[in-house]
Amino acid sequence: MRSNSDWWCQRGWVALVVLLMLWGGMENRVFAQENSDTVAETLIMQTSPSKVKHSDGVFVVEVSAFDPLLVVKINGFAQMVRPGADWQVFEVPYQLKPGDNEFAVFVQTKTSEQQESFTVTYTTQEMKQEKLKIDPLSLAFVLGYTQSDNMLQANKLTTKKPAGRLDAVLISGYRYKLMANAGLSLKFLLKTDRQLDRTLSNRETGYRKLALEYDHQRLWGTNLTTGLGQSVFSLKSTDTSKPSTLGKFQTSTRSLFFFTGVDVPFAGNYVASAKVQVEVQTGKSAGNAGTVTSSELGLRLRFGGFSTKVGADQKSGAFTDASNNTSSSTTKGSARMTWGSWTPHLQYQSHNQQYQQPNAVTGLQVRNRRNTSGFGVKYRWSESLLLDLYAKQIKVSSNEALNAYSESQVAVQMMWSY
Repeated sequence: MRSNSDWWCQRGWVALVVLLMLWGGMENRVFAQENSDTVAETLIMQTSPSKVKHSDGVFVVEVSAFDPLLVVKINGFAQMVRPGADWQVFEVPYQLKPGDNEFAVFVQTKTSEQQESFTVTYTTQEMKQEKLKIDPLSLAFVLGYTQSDNMLQANKLTTKKPAGRLDAVLISGYRYKLMANAGLSLKFLLKTDRQLDRTLSNRETGYRKLALEYDHQRLWGTNLTTGLGQSVFSLKSTDTSKPSTLGKFQTSTRSLFFFTGVDVPFAGNYVASAKVQVEVQTGKSAGNAGTVTSSELGLRLRFGGFSTKVGADQKSGAFTDASNNTSSSTTKGSARMTWGSWTPHLQYQSHNQQYQQPNAVTGLQVRNRRNTSGFGVKYRWSESLLLDLYAKQIKVSSNEALNAYSESQVAVQMMWSY
């Protein structure tokens, strides 16, 4: 028979073994938890751009860990690690192929290993063009309403007449691709308006233009456009002696024009432009026949959602009736800023015109100046629908008092494009 002391001794050994087993299990769980935390605290972060425009560059990655770094490899190539460092930036020069390029980063510390992959996309100019390639057929329709406080452009000696006007514009075109960066386009524009006050119907106008254009992109660092076309400006007939045409559109002037323009991108965000146009014009009377020559210079800047444009042009007209000969100059500027679907915009233009010969009645060599300022906001309703609300102030000054007037306009437009 065993004594009580032996029984208690055996019970003590059993309790000790159980305690040791529990202690070992807790250590294993704590070690696993610490090891898991260590893995989670290894951070691999790319700090260089993921989308680039050039094939050569540098891939930059930042690595930090809970323990000192032992081994760091990028695409299988070991990188130099500072002794004892738990944080380091690594830079690897690259030469990319077009499209997606993968960089695999492997990191090893004393207690963990981790690998992550990053993608750097190199987009060539050809890929951009392919991505932006659109249907060769283009179509746009603009419907607008304009409210004016001086629709008749009355001077200070007469009474202003407020009125409303509807405007409609149809623009269409088709581009035939000749080469990867060149094409031939046929473009058509039709514009007309309708006075809501039918007593002003004789002020309604019509305009149409047909043009054939050749464009060549990236030609010695420039974008070239040249072409020819015809335009027709029409007015409502007021000749009561011809009832069959009374109130119908009749051609006022007809023009055949030739033009050449060039855009020169530079410094990333800038585009300089120049254009020359020669226009041979005929009219209802022989005296309106002549030639109009114009030249234009411009500069555009785009930075993020902000864009601005400034320009100046010179124009001179030589007609059969020398009293119609004029020269003019225009300076203009505009700016806009896009926030999501909203685009506030403003613009200013100053047009100066001078007749080359004195007026036969007054003896004055007439000089007119027309200053136009406006501001508004556009809202993109959808990919194809744009709404525009704007206000415009027009002020015309002249050394001939009958030509001077001022006008305020408020307009809304709906633009649909395909």
